[in-house]
Amino acid sequence: EEMTAWASGQYLHPRGINLRHLGRLRQAVDHAPTRTLLLSVCCARALKNIANRQMRAIMRRVRSSEDQPFEHVLISILNLVLGSESKVLFSGGRGSQYFWRTAVKAEMQSTFPHCLAPHESTASFDVAAHVELRIVFSTLFRSLHLRLTPDAHK
Repeated sequence: EEMTAWASGQYLHPRGINLRHLGRLRQAVDHAPTRTLLLSVCCARALKNIANRQMRAIMRRVRSSEDQPFEHVLISILNLVLGSESKVLFSGGRGSQYFWRTAVKAEMQSTFPHCLAPHESTASFDVAAHVELRIVFSTLFRSLHLRLTPDAHK
């Protein structure tokens, strides 16, 4: 929890580090656990951007205040993050691996230049295998203002 608070901005902003510079910060760090933490936070924020973009597109089309279409977006993204191949919404039916290696990686590189080292930018590099999912989910849920029920933590 302390590490995600550190990377979510509660520690960085007061010290003058804007979160858009997480990629540059990761590029400058040699400490492997810190690099993993920063990669996880960049990933979570990229997922947030993907979710927000999809929800805005739905809002333009549906023009409804109902939660159901937006819940579907979030559930689909979470399924892709967790490796589910069913009911794939955003990867053109190509599944979780494609989502991680293209959509998530592209969003990370766009939002956080320099967050990926050259070998991490290759198509064969699996971002999902190099992040801490607990940190990704914690940061993602916090940034989207979502709360889990106590049963979900089990």
